[in-house]
Amino acid sequence: ASALNEGLIGVNDVIFSPAKYPFGGKVFHNEFGKDLKIRAWEVIQHSDNVGIIKIAQMLGKEKLYQYLKKFGFGEKTGVELAGESKGILRNWKKWKDVDFATISFGHNISTTTLQLASAFAVLVNGGYKVKPRLLLKVVDDKLQTIKVFPPIKERVLSEEVSKIMRRVLTMVVEGGTGTATRLSNFYVAGKTGTARKWDPVLGDYNPLKITASFVGAFPATNPQYVLAVTVDEPRVEKESLWASKTAVPLFRELAERVILYERLKPDKVSYELLDSGEIRKVPVNENFTFKNPLVKKGLF
Repeated sequence: ASALNEGLIGVNDVIFSPAKYPFGGKVFHNEFGKDLKIRAWEVIQHSDNVGIIKIAQMLGKEKLYQYLKKFGFGEKTGVELAGESKGILRNWKKWKDVDFATISFGHNISTTTLQLASAFAVLVNGGYKVKPRLLLKVVDDKLQTIKVFPPIKERVLSEEVSKIMRRVLTMVVEGGTGTATRLSNFYVAGKTGTARKWDPVLGDYNPLKITASFVGAFPATNPQYVLAVTVDEPRVEKESLWASKTAVPLFRELAERVILYERLKPDKVSYELLDSGEIRKVPVNENFTFKNPLVKKGLF
């Protein structure tokens, strides 16, 4: 989103993602196991670490850091709760090249789930960082308003980039790492996150201890809700230690409850009552998703 906002890349630009990418004294591996050309939106769809490292290089360390700060990382959201953590985001001047690479795909940085939800909202709400609130207003015993807490918002991305990011993140759900979230009547814009945790006993990241997350917005064509789910050290079989297997199913269940409770209007299909009494299902917003991938069908 930051690279798009700076005009450094186009959503359909082609990126070469090699199977092995040496950078900062470490060799990073892409998600495909072979050299491949992919479009910028496919980097997000398939969580390709090499692709996102290369996009981050277009921004540079200082610009990436500035955008991370704009999104709210490394500082408290200011929500009306005691004990909120600001997370950890070191100044870019202290980053080694390997730190620069890992930060681009979410390692070497710590965040709260509320920060994550707040930052994700920027991507889909038109490009504004909005301070999370628990209090909208204070009223007296006669329901007369005593004090109002207006929304505090700050522009981070252009509205056009936000519209693009809704489509990019919807592709994660429609054909990427978050397909278990796909709903038949609604588009969901989301992103999986699977991070290994540092183990002081091992002195390394523990492959059996992860933090799994999924953040999504719906209905994606005109988002009304952002929902963030974090699962800390899920106790599941080794092959299920992925956000797609842990956080994603929880997100889907919660999202379906919200949709039913709020009686949201579907943005993926509409229903027509025919004269015969039958109900016909008609697809809508079909051009919302991208349809020109370079990743071969069936590769995953």
